[in-house]
Amino acid sequence: MGIVSSPNKRNVAILVKSKNKQFIILNGKKEKEYDWIDYDYGLVFSSDSKKFLVFNDKKEKEYDFVGDLKFSSDGNKVIYIAQEKNKYFVVLNGKESRRHNYPISAGEVIFSPDGR
Repeated sequence: MGIVSSPNKRNVAILVKSKNKQFIILNGKKEKEYDWIDYDYGLVFSSDSKKFLVFNDKKEKEYDFVGDLKFSSDGNKVIYIAQEKNKYFVVLNGKESRRHNYPISAGEVIFSPDGR
C-alpha cells in the first residue's frame, strides 16, 4: 500500500492491493480496479502492458512508458515523461511535446514555484 497527496493537500490517493487486482482510494472514494498500478512512478496504471495516468477522473492516453510524474504547486496541472515507439516526450495536462530520439531526464521536467 502507498499514499500520495497533491502538493496543495486537496487530494489524497491510497494504493490498495487486493488479491489479483489493485485500486486507488481517491479522497475516500474507491476507483476502478486494474491489474497493476506502478507506485514507483507516481501512481501509473497499466492495461495490457501499456501505461497510463488517471488525472482528475480522466484517463490519459496509453503509452509504452510513463514516469517522473509531477504536480504543479496548486495541484491543477500534471506533467510527466512518456515513451512511445522509441520516442520520448513530455506530456502536460494531456498535451504531448515534440518527440525526441533520446530519453528525457527527470530533472528536465519541473514546474516553477508559481505552478507554470
